[in-house]
Amino acid sequence: MNKNAAQTYRTLAGQGSDHLTVLALASERVAAALYDAVRAIETHDIAAKTNHLNHAATLIGYMEGMLNQDAADDAKALQNFYSMARVQILKGSAQLSAPILRELASQFMEIQDAWKQLREKLQMTAPVALGSTISESLPAAPPAETEHRPAANWNA
Repeated sequence: MNKNAAQTYRTLAGQGSDHLTVLALASERVAAALYDAVRAIETHDIAAKTNHLNHAATLIGYMEGMLNQDAADDAKALQNFYSMARVQILKGSAQLSAPILRELASQFMEIQDAWKQLREKLQMTAPVALGSTISESLPAAPPAETEHRPAANWNA
């Protein structure tokens, strides 16, 4: 496991990746880490579960740091989502609850899709710096019922 996940994403950002791409990749990686934690719970590997959940929490903290504070309402909605996610990670970990972690992973995949859609929208509509409006047009809260997606193969 990459012990410094935030550094990896900072490196990506420094290599020309725009903020929306980095946020989409980070959201996908959070979902993958949560699905990995579910598999660890199912195989009774508590150490692996803990490592995967710590990785997810680190990435969430990094994404929080990227919030555009000028977009106060959107930033607050995302801040609330990230806070809720940490609570769900703790609850899922303490209760060894695969369903809680699966649902949260699904929500992060919804957020990843929103980042990708926003990036595409901005690329088509205006030649603006994509990092300038990070939290614009994201859903305030992911839908409660979403389909299960397998963890992505992308790895930092």
